Amino acid sequence: MKSTPPPPAPANYSWTARTPNANSSASCPSTPASTKAPDAAASPEPGPPRPEPASWLTLIAGLSVVDIWRSYGVDAALKWPNDVIAQGAKGCGILAQLVPESGSTEGQRSIIVGIGQNTNMSAEQLPVPTATSLSLCTGQVIDSSEVLTRLLSTFARRYRAFVRAGGDPERSDPLNSDHLKPESVSLLDQARAATATLGASVRMSLPDGSTVEGVAEDLDAQGRILIRREDGTLEPYAVGDIEHLRPANGSYGDFQQAH
Repeated sequence: MKSTPPPPAPANYSWTARTPNANSSASCPSTPASTKAPDAAASPEPGPPRPEPASWLTLIAGLSVVDIWRSYGVDAALKWPNDVIAQGAKGCGILAQLVPESGSTEGQRSIIVGIGQNTNMSAEQLPVPTATSLSLCTGQVIDSSEVLTRLLSTFARRYRAFVRAGGDPERSDPLNSDHLKPESVSLLDQARAATATLGASVRMSLPDGSTVEGVAEDLDAQGRILIRREDGTLEPYAVGDIEHLRPANGSYGDFQQAH
């Protein structure tokens, strides 16, 4: 039987870290008690342009933050599409932005991923009652420099594994045969396992002002969330603001106050 060749790599792309751009809408606000990671950038190298699966970079960043928080003993999870939650509250927000390149790579675009997470904020410093911080979740002061270093390293590892898988979220890293490591399963399955939104009854506010209610059942290979609507249809959504009406653990409300 003739084997099917793997899909092409998503691009001739490298990974780098850039100083946060205060004028970029992808940059998240920072305070002395928060961690503002240098924006992670997937930047084109010389070569023929190929489509970059931008929708997955936000989820790669989210999984990287989840990895870090869980390494501190915190049961963190993803709230689709771009938040990390712990103890029923939001601890991190992620935004991605396409920016045009100039010079030798003019005509191509980089994807800047801004990651803003609360590290040492006290309950009084948090902007809203439905937010939390790594310090509050652990009961200890966090070394912000260590978090930044580990976060960038984890993002780089996860992104490079995605590239080696040909930019296909349904394939695992072909160079990783260690079944104890996350990259030994597909990125899609990793995202499914880490997303608290799946299994929850949700209300989604769409860009046109309309709302949809149903049960969030799955993620597809484009990073879209699949919602089983009240009429029984299963529809994919790429953009929207999700409210958890009845989380998968059976509790009610979008978030519970953690403090």
